[in-house]
Amino acid sequence: MSKKYNSLASWKTQGCFERSLAYQFYIQKFYNLFMGAYKFNGITPRQQEYILRKLWAEGKIASFIVEGTKLEEGEVPTNVNQYPNGLIAFCPFAPFTFDIYDWPIQVNLINVRGAKFIPTTPQVVNKDVVIGFAQRSKKSVRSVVEFYVQKIVDTEMTIRQQLKSHKVPWLIATTPENESKMKALFDKIMTDDDVLYLSASEIEALKVLATGNDYKIDKLYSYKQALENELLTYLGIDNIGIMEKKEHLITDEVNSNNDLINDHSDNFIACLENFCEAIRNVFGYQISVEATSSPVSAKNEENESEDEEDE
Repeated sequence: MSKKYNSLASWKTQGCFERSLAYQFYIQKFYNLFMGAYKFNGITPRQQEYILRKLWAEGKIASFIVEGTKLEEGEVPTNVNQYPNGLIAFCPFAPFTFDIYDWPIQVNLINVRGAKFIPTTPQVVNKDVVIGFAQRSKKSVRSVVEFYVQKIVDTEMTIRQQLKSHKVPWLIATTPENESKMKALFDKIMTDDDVLYLSASEIEALKVLATGNDYKIDKLYSYKQALENELLTYLGIDNIGIMEKKEHLITDEVNSNNDLINDHSDNFIACLENFCEAIRNVFGYQISVEATSSPVSAKNEENESEDEEDE
């Protein structure tokens, strides 16, 4: 197991509850954003969810036509579960043999749930099966997200430490005689008591040392937001930059960010479109994919459109 995954696992085994909770939150956040970023046409919602889930976790998926489901030439479907070119199914795969360009030419389908209709012998790519990848690197989407989430969580925990340091921005000097009293005092402070009752002698004995913590939460939050926006840009999801609104940015800055978002979005949508095209060509099954959000257009084009509407 890699050092990265060891560190992730250690968050849970070493009792770092808050860190583990933050990690799971951000993983779920970006998982949900990715799952809602694309829509497949021609397959069921459950099949779409399965494809995107496997691309998120493993970065690849295989499709095949279930044996015995293809209708004979001229045969008319009698129910909604019959398709002229057969019933399409999707499952994970493992490469079996490669060509000289490192592209899989035979794969083994991974039967996770013990389905009887999944072939158990090596399948020929672009004949028996069609394979697709989430991105050009052929890596899982999660592997990229985890890189950013670790940084985001580190920043989140630093912000949490800063908040605590500002809640208790001093050290209390005690003696064996007044230690229990000072502990009780500290407990009251941590529970946000508005009034503390001390004797005159206790006040004279009380010594407080300022820790001198500077307020850096705003800078840390901006850094965390920058990491999130960078990840959103990689996923091809529109974002407006670090705590900025588009009206506060000049046109060139907005257009540059939009171009980068579109470039990263093309990385995913192009791979998904290639997968759908191969399915259409090999199986004759009509399937397509589209991004759920409209492409980010240049700011000056939007302004021109608004001007035309005003006229």
